[in-house]
Amino acid sequence: MLALAACVVEDVPAARVSRPRDADTLGTPERTCRRFAPELPNPRCCPQDFGFDPALVRRACDLDIHLGESWQYSCGHYFHRHGDTVWFRLGELAHASPAKAAAEQAAELQRVFHVPVEAHPWPGLPQVHVVHYDATTWAFLPGRGTTTRLVWPDASCRSEAMGEVLSALLAPPPTALERDG
Repeated sequence: MLALAACVVEDVPAARVSRPRDADTLGTPERTCRRFAPELPNPRCCPQDFGFDPALVRRACDLDIHLGESWQYSCGHYFHRHGDTVWFRLGELAHASPAKAAAEQAAELQRVFHVPVEAHPWPGLPQVHVVHYDATTWAFLPGRGTTTRLVWPDASCRSEAMGEVLSALLAPPPTALERDG
């Protein structure tokens, strides 16, 4: 079942129904969200946007609609494409650099799965370091005093389009004057 507007959108068994939810406001007029969390009983909006632009991602990745976001340990953004739900997750890490964070992610995947996994810079964006394993990509970007991690299944977006998304995440946040016009 797919219910849009201000509802939690869920794929549910026929015996269940979607639960209407109002958009959250997180204390500032410019930060609102459409919550989407079919498996969480009380979804919350992400505490910050991390510079993630759902409209840009929807356009660049050829996605039909941004279903919404939810927070559980990291920020999840969910989109609809041709009957499927695709996702992207963002979070902050207390790492000194994206390169170090990516190297640690690669080492952990190697330890757990006993396969070689390498971290490397994203082509054309040397400040972004990525790890790829089992059709999933982890990208580590310089954040605002931290490292930002973006994770997505490769089926969510073509690699070429993700370059545009990653470039946008590197851009500084807009000033109040730029944002408010």
